[in-house]
Amino acid sequence: VVLHIAMGHYTLVWGFDLQGGASMGLFYTLSGFVMTLGYARKPLMLPSAGRSPSPGCCAALWCTPPASVSGGGRVEPGSFLVRRWARIGPMYLLSNLAGLVALIADREGDVDAGALWARGALTLTYLTSWGQLLRGVDGAPLSRVLVTEPFNGVSWTVGTMFWFYVAFPRLAPRLQRVRPTVIRPLALAMWTLQAGLMCLAYAAVRRDGGYEFARTPPPFRLPVFVMGCCAAFDRLCTAHAHPLFRRPLSAAPSLLDRACCASRCSASTAHGLGFVALMGACVAIGDGLRRSEAGEAWAEAYRLGLEATMPLAHYWLLLTLTFDGGGG
Repeated sequence: VVLHIAMGHYTLVWGFDLQGGASMGLFYTLSGFVMTLGYARKPLMLPSAGRSPSPGCCAALWCTPPASVSGGGRVEPGSFLVRRWARIGPMYLLSNLAGLVALIADREGDVDAGALWARGALTLTYLTSWGQLLRGVDGAPLSRVLVTEPFNGVSWTVGTMFWFYVAFPRLAPRLQRVRPTVIRPLALAMWTLQAGLMCLAYAAVRRDGGYEFARTPPPFRLPVFVMGCCAAFDRLCTAHAHPLFRRPLSAAPSLLDRACCASRCSASTAHGLGFVALMGACVAIGDGLRRSEAGEAWAEAYRLGLEATMPLAHYWLLLTLTFDGGGG
């Protein structure tokens, strides 16, 4: 995924569109998946209310017996954000500092100081992604200043994902209360919501900048992050329900267990190769569109449509590849 996105920036210089943005949603999905596995294996309490998890809808999975609630906890928003910032903040700041130096050097010091300070403030507070919302408001005041990107342009994704981390301490306990039978329909609903929001936003802003307006603001991409959380809860459901996962870790797997794992491994490999083939076909179609008489306008719409629809493939790929026959 990293190589696909990175090379997508460079291949355009060579006249080939690798559709790197199509893989961007997997970052958001994977982030929600990993954080949910890390924080939601035990029952969670709501951050502010201090209530223990309800033993109702999730009784079969997390909340039985009731005494086990004491083994749960709460994702404190403040400490959680500090830990997340410690992981991504230093590199984000350093890369943007390098971008600022490069910008000043490129313009030989001839820069608008006011706009530079405003851009710096938005970068430091992770608000550059929110400023893109003003692209949809004709004649919006301050739009010249607020519609911007970080000094390191490709780090806009960090400014978008930061707000997922802000929402996670409140999202996780509520998602944990969703019935296991509703998890996949919820993920499908989230995919439909984000695809609809992105396509509507792009249609609303047809002038230059519509692509960034549709793909950058956190509210448009948060549903993809929730899909990742749903995928993690789906895996936890499987781990709870599958007999293979309930045997003691010290017990040697039976021949049936090994056959099951081998079968799942083959299915995972097939799904992975199928996903690569799908991406190859999508890249070929997109580059063909860009080179056709339809020109860049239709190619941009295709790129946005691909970025809006691929998270569903990412979700199912994640479910398939994370079936761990060893009990994890």
